[in-house]
Amino acid sequence: MPRTAEQAYPELIRRVREAAVLESCAGVLGWDEPTYMPRQGSAHRAEQMALLAHQMQTAPAVGELLAEVEGSALVRDGDGEAAANVREVRRTYDQAVKLPAALVEELARVTTRAQQVWQEARRANDFAAFRPWLERLVDLQRHKAEAIGYRQAPYDALLDEYEPGATTAEVTRVFADLRADLVPLTTRSADRLGSASPAGAVSLVQSVRHPRWDVKDQPGKNLRRLDPRHRGREMPSNQSD
Repeated sequence: MPRTAEQAYPELIRRVREAAVLESCAGVLGWDEPTYMPRQGSAHRAEQMALLAHQMQTAPAVGELLAEVEGSALVRDGDGEAAANVREVRRTYDQAVKLPAALVEELARVTTRAQQVWQEARRANDFAAFRPWLERLVDLQRHKAEAIGYRQAPYDALLDEYEPGATTAEVTRVFADLRADLVPLTTRSADRLGSASPAGAVSLVQSVRHPRWDVKDQPGKNLRRLDPRHRGREMPSNQSD
């Protein structure tokens, strides 16, 4: 039986919310990986991430529901909530269906395994151990950009995931403007550090790296958890081989 747009829209949102819940599950797994996951668990974690990577975002039913809602009176007001939701779902859905499932799953697997290798290589100051994984990740991201498509630079396709509509050329201009202000600022800062006593220079650098927190100005905040130096110290670590 044909559905009206008013019937299709709630079903579309329900499916999108389910996909968001799955995505949040992947986020928790990703957070757990560098904190409490046993070191020998990366291969299994990679398979978990691969399974969650592509499942619900590309369901054909989502495309069907979008087609039923688009062009209806429900989204006629371009500034309305429904219209904004449908535009965003369409954008992410169109990008997702361009990506082969095998590519998305491989990206999830390699990213997860590479994270573990990077942690160990960083501790050992051994870039050579991480290099092949980095090269593989770059290669997979290039394949992803080609699958999505772009007008000028390959990174445009990847940037759109985080900053819709932005281009590499625009980002380049932003950083060029920042450079014009920051280079003189760093030069002045270096001159100031150079003229300071050794103890004063250390104090200045530490004040920038670790600003003081006034607990009374942050009611209800556990500031210790916000300090990266204490990440993973709230509970005993269960990392083991």
